[in-house]
Amino acid sequence: MVNRTRLLGVARACEFLARGIVAAGALSGCTYGFVIDDNGDTVGGATVKFDTLKTSESYKGATTFGTASESVKTWNKDDPNSGGHNGLYYLNPNAHKATGDNTALNVPAGWQRVTVSKSGYDSAIFYRDHQYSQSCDIYSSLPYADAKYPVTSATSVSSGGKTPCSLENFTLSSSSTNYEKLPDMLADPRSLTDTQIATGSDCKYKDDNAVERQFTKCLRVSVGTPNVGAGDLHLLGELDSGGHAVNVRQRIYKRNSGYSEKSIPANFTFEDAAGHHHFHFKNWTKLRLRKYDASCPTQGWTNCPELKTGRKVSFCIEDIYTFESSIATGKKYACDTTTGAGGTTQISQGISVGMQDVYGKSVYGQVVDIAGLASGKYWLEVEVNPEHFMTERDYSNNLARVTVTIP
Repeated sequence: MVNRTRLLGVARACEFLARGIVAAGALSGCTYGFVIDDNGDTVGGATVKFDTLKTSESYKGATTFGTASESVKTWNKDDPNSGGHNGLYYLNPNAHKATGDNTALNVPAGWQRVTVSKSGYDSAIFYRDHQYSQSCDIYSSLPYADAKYPVTSATSVSSGGKTPCSLENFTLSSSSTNYEKLPDMLADPRSLTDTQIATGSDCKYKDDNAVERQFTKCLRVSVGTPNVGAGDLHLLGELDSGGHAVNVRQRIYKRNSGYSEKSIPANFTFEDAAGHHHFHFKNWTKLRLRKYDASCPTQGWTNCPELKTGRKVSFCIEDIYTFESSIATGKKYACDTTTGAGGTTQISQGISVGMQDVYGKSVYGQVVDIAGLASGKYWLEVEVNPEHFMTERDYSNNLARVTVTIP
């Protein structure tokens, strides 16, 4: 098993900054972490590759990435100077890539696609909002006692300088096991920039008692929810004699054959509002508006409290657009019902690997109340699967934030 004491020591070597971090998006710094397997054992010799997501691209097209990418291998316990740090990777912009190579390894702040691979394991793709919320001492012996990448900046060493640092851990599954291929949902940060200020009837929504109401002024936002996991997100249910959804569950497919099912403490509801007239999965996303402070992504969100909490939006979950063409398996799920054994009505919805569902800003009910807010900049926050009803591989990427300006 992974050495938990060593992991704690590594984390303590990179202590949280109280101040002095510049705004998100302008940072770059060291990145470190471990690759582990499904048993929690560290994986030496794995390759960890970072590619920057172009958040300015349209959410209606497949994701594209910046031209620069960085990759590094995890230490193997038998590598020279490894210091026993099996499974550890470390990228340092002030350090050598390797002996005699002065190339700096640098991962920008922001959304990154991380591809992790090693022979004998299935490659895995992770999306993370990669922010530098910690600082690592930049010395030849830190943050690890036997650092493989020695510091090249004499000024940094002599002045006791620090560089922002990010901790990112990843898991690989053995290709020889029939493991569960879990989905991995995220809020597409590209879609969240598609917003609209509206008033009156364009701000209609239904409250928890299905009574139609409307805000006097609202922010409408497009929300895309891609699946970048190892397996499909597949949700099922049946209708009872009263037309209510029952036996709601998630089906999780295994690598080689078979599947498992998990009951979900949630439900489908029939949405009869304009443009819907079909079954929605309740509380699929949640919208929030926060006070703006540029330092909040790196220093914590105490200075950016929630000002408005939008509706928990229900989706009829289906494949709409390709999100990640290299892993997409094509459209499998649509927003409809079928007739099953004994004439029962079956609900089956989902998002296949590499695809995403998108609810555009014009969709009924997808609104945040902004009445009474002063003009200016705010953080818009969208979270998918907010109650974690659905089992996922990674919950750390379920939330995305962008800035919006209210006139």
